[in-house]
Amino acid sequence: SDDIPSQGIYFLVDTKESKLEKRYLYVGQTKTGPHRLSDHKIKKDKWDFCYMFLGPKSIIHLQLVDELESLEIRKYKNNEAFNLINEKPNSAEAGIEAETIASVIEKVMTFLGYGSDESLRIYKK
Repeated sequence: SDDIPSQGIYFLVDTKESKLEKRYLYVGQTKTGPHRLSDHKIKKDKWDFCYMFLGPKSIIHLQLVDELESLEIRKYKNNEAFNLINEKPNSAEAGIEAETIASVIEKVMTFLGYGSDESLRIYKK
């Protein structure tokens, strides 16, 4: 629908994996909102759930999308609780705006069971 914002980042997860084991995760960015998922259905059949953080282009501009994706990839790549499938982060350096949004995303992902800090605590027990 045209009412759904189109730009942002998303996380692909396999909800069948145990939270006590190392879990697979993919972080991506989209300029086409949910339409981006059709490509993943064809190429990445491992995933059964997607969490998208989207906003209007006037707020979530392309540079911010690059920064958020880079920040999240780096965070999950360095986390022992996850096997991040991404090859490598883009070269964007996250600014204050991206850091602020990422802290909110972390809270939501923690609520959903995929926060990087909380998952690491559970994994290390």
